[in-house]
Order: sequence, then C-alpha cells, then structure tokens
Amino acid sequence: PEIVYDAEEKMYYLFGSSTPQVLSNEKQLDYFALPLVAKSESPRGPFKMISHSNYSYVYKNENNEVVFDETRHQYFLQFSPFDPVKMYEQMLRLNIDTENVKIMRAIDFHPFIDPVTNKKYLYFTNNKNNNGTFTMACEMKTWDEPIYETMTVITKNKYYEVDGTETALYEKMSGINEGPCVIYHNGKYYLSISINNYLDKSYSVIQAVADSPLGKFRKLRDSEGGLLLSTDAMIMDNVSGPGHHGLIEIDGQLYIIYHKHNDPSEGGSARHVAVDRVNWISIKDMNGNDLDVMYVNGPTTSIQRLPDFASEYENIANEAKVKATNLKEGSSVEYLTDGLQSIYKFANEEFIANYVKETEFTGKTVITLTFEDYRDIKALMIYNSKWMESAFYEIYRIEFDCLNSKNKKVTKVIKNLKFDWNAYTSIDDIDVIRSGSAAIAEFNETKIKEIRIVIEPATNEEIYVHGANEMSELALGEIEILGRR
Repeated sequence: PEIVYDAEEKMYYLFGSSTPQVLSNEKQLDYFALPLVAKSESPRGPFKMISHSNYSYVYKNENNEVVFDETRHQYFLQFSPFDPVKMYEQMLRLNIDTENVKIMRAIDFHPFIDPVTNKKYLYFTNNKNNNGTFTMACEMKTWDEPIYETMTVITKNKYYEVDGTETALYEKMSGINEGPCVIYHNGKYYLSISINNYLDKSYSVIQAVADSPLGKFRKLRDSEGGLLLSTDAMIMDNVSGPGHHGLIEIDGQLYIIYHKHNDPSEGGSARHVAVDRVNWISIKDMNGNDLDVMYVNGPTTSIQRLPDFASEYENIANEAKVKATNLKEGSSVEYLTDGLQSIYKFANEEFIANYVKETEFTGKTVITLTFEDYRDIKALMIYNSKWMESAFYEIYRIEFDCLNSKNKKVTKVIKNLKFDWNAYTSIDDIDVIRSGSAAIAEFNETKIKEIRIVIEPATNEEIYVHGANEMSELALGEIEILGRR
C-alpha cells in the first residue's frame, strides 16, 4: 500500500490491491488483483474503504441495496478507484489485451502530486494476464476518480521507450516493470521502477526520465546510470533482490527505502527493509545534453552512518580543505569528499568510470583535512577501494589537531586502525572485497581542526593480489567525518 495526504481535504488516501477469497461455487481467477482505495483523517488510520455506488455496472435490488453482478469479485470492485466499464474502454483504446479478463488487474499504486501544477496523478502496475507487466498512469480529478481520457501506458517491459524497438540491456530476461515511484527534480520527472522477478537475485531498480508527469518516459542507459539498485551484474554475494522501493527527501537529502532478500543465496519471498542515500549527479546524456540523474550509495550491508534526520551528527568532510601526497596523475582529492561511494564494479560500468571515481595514489599517502575552525567531531569513516588490487590493509596512523578539556591545543593519535576483513570480504572468494566498506574510528566528541591520515599500500603478505592487473597500488572510495549538526 501507499498513502498520500490531500492538504485541501485534510485527508489521507491509501491505495492498494487485494484478491477476494474465492468461495467453493466461484471460479478461481488467476492472481485477480483488485485495486482498492480508502481514506482516513490520520496516516495511522483506521482507513475506511470508499464505496462507489455510481459505477456503471452497479444496480440495486428490491430493498434498495447496492448489488454487483454475478460474483464476489465484482462486489469488491466497488472499492476500486476505477470504474471497471470505463477502464475497459480505456484498455481497448490503449490496445491492452482483454482476451481473458475484462477487468483491470493492478498493483503497486503510487499517488503523486505535481509540485509545479499541484495536479494529482496515480501510477500503477498493470499485471494483465501474467504475460509481462508494465507501468500505467493517469491524472486524477479526485483521489478516487480518474480522468479516464488521460490514462496511458508509460513503460513497456524490455524496451527503453513505450513506442521504441531498442531492447534495454538490463531487461533482456525480464517481462516485468513494477513498483513505480515518481519524483520531480530540476524541471524533469523521474520514474523509478523494479525489473525482473522479485523472488530472484536479479530483481533491481532502474530510472527513467520525462518532461511531464505522463511522459513520454525514457529509461536511462547503463552509460547514464540507468540501474539505481542491483547486485552488480549478479556478482554480490551479500545482497539479493534489492527492489520495490520508495523515495523520501528529508532536509534536502534523498533516501531510497527498499526490500532485499533475507538469504542472499536463496532469494525468495522472505525480505527485509533497507535504506541507502541517493545523490544527484550532473551528466551528459546519450544525446550530449546536460541531465541530472540519481545515484544510490548502495546496496550496502556494511556499517553506515545513521541518516542525518536520525542523528545529532552529519558528514562534514566536504567542508574541509583537502590535500594529499602521491596523488596519481588524473585522479583528484575531490573524489574523497564528494559524497559518492563507488559500489559497482561492472554494472553501469561506463557511467561509474566517468562520474563515480575513487581517489588513486602511487604509494604511501598523507591525506590532510583542515577546517576553518574547530569542529565538534564524533567519528571518522575511511572507505576502502572496491578493488582488492588497490585496497588498503589497515590505516597506519591518524593524527587529530584538537582542543583538550582545558581548551589547550593538543595532537591525538590513532595507530593501526583495523579494517574488518572478515566482514567485508566475499564468503565464496576471499580475493573479493565487498564495496562500500570502511575502517571506522568512533570516539568521544572532540573539538578538531585538522585531521591527517597516513595510509601505506598493502604488502603482498597482507593482500597477496595487491598491485596486480596494472591497477594503482592504493585507492580510497570516500572519507566521511561525523560532526555535530
């Protein structure tokens, strides 16, 4: 289910779907997903189903009671936001197959209020006849009454565009587009949907873009960061099926909330909720035009800092002046504090190579982060390379120029800060490091002005594949400094 708040009515509307229990004398309908809408004065409910006695197939008996034709399935259709007869007419107009069932089967409703026009829209998944699903949308007059003539198909499974013929690379084996979510950013509308089977490791989230709420939407290519969440070309051993999601923005930070499987090796329907940060990256699209796209720091299973809204601390690393020794030619210290964790090794490969870069060094480095004034700091997270060949074994030394309890300038030191190799290497292959993992130092809140991090390349004894494949000797994914808000 998904809920939207109507500020004018001061009411919450809940959308979902259900399959009525079949009685012994009724025909079993395969996955008969009936749309449902309910409302409440509170997001916690109770929600009351909205009945539509004005539907065109409704009649009343001699006791003036609303009666629905033939089956209990049709009885429950009174709680749908769609008039089945009018929706059938739209299905014919849109050339949607109606051979087996004339009633719209729909799941995964997503209500959206356009911040530009304040118009209401409803997005949903049409899983008609189980022969492949696709995404539909329409403008809503009210939250329980569509403007039927605006009903349209906005994604076609396996293809970049509804009217296109080019197969999407990440959907070659997929017949599923489901779980839509829409947000508005910088003049564009971004649709994110899940692809592949939710039971499978390949279940993923992709993004599409349009100039208006009803499209036409174009799914982004791999080179544009089309995959938002995946298991990195199926190579992750610690994540399975990251998909079916929602996006929320709090205090200017976007988060993605999604499912992933409890057992990464088995998949299935047993899942739990995960959260990762989403950043906007400005790129050149396939036509050479400027475009902002979403990028997720995930999926992660390693220790991450709390969301800013749930903590007294936030990442302040980007407020520091950064310099480093032995920086590899072509690399930059800016990558250390850009907020982007380089998670993928193979998915979105061209996009990652252009826009989500690790900072590379030619040997031992001293990284210095200097603030204009003393800051109240609680922790330091130094993210390792996603490649074993350029990973550090441990952090050799960290120096903090800070004030002690008597307000006197002192330097405090941490030596040999460990990286949790047992947790952050593959179960199946100890030569594979898990992306998005950090060496973490947490301490009593301290007033700090400068941090110097000394990192030496790993030796072959520590990481015997280090330095292979002509890769740099040392690379870092990101540095985060947790300072008081």
